[in-house]
Amino acid sequence: MDWIGHLVLGPLILALALFFKFYKPKKINHLYGYRTARSMKSKESWEEGNRYSSNLMILAAVLTCITQIITQYTIKGEWMFLVPVIVMCVLLVAIIPLTEIHLKKLFDKEGKPLSNSSNN
Repeated sequence: MDWIGHLVLGPLILALALFFKFYKPKKINHLYGYRTARSMKSKESWEEGNRYSSNLMILAAVLTCITQIITQYTIKGEWMFLVPVIVMCVLLVAIIPLTEIHLKKLFDKEGKPLSNSSNN
């Protein structure tokens, strides 16, 4: 793969992440947005799950871009492309458990916000 193709992956993911950040789904749905059982329990958990996961997705895209730039100058051959792809995949998969942990700290099993006093 040529260097142009190599450098397209991160910016493409970043564009998608920015789209999710600025065009969040308004209603809970099964087609578009951060869709897990926990995030779909209430409007509040849905909005927070989509907000938090889109921020993580932007971070993952930026880190993928940085990895692409570094590998462009340090690694030759197919590994120049594979290393950023592996980094991107690991980071994107990590968004799910990280967002679920975040939601678990903020919402109960029914999707109702936890109050500070109930955490004690």
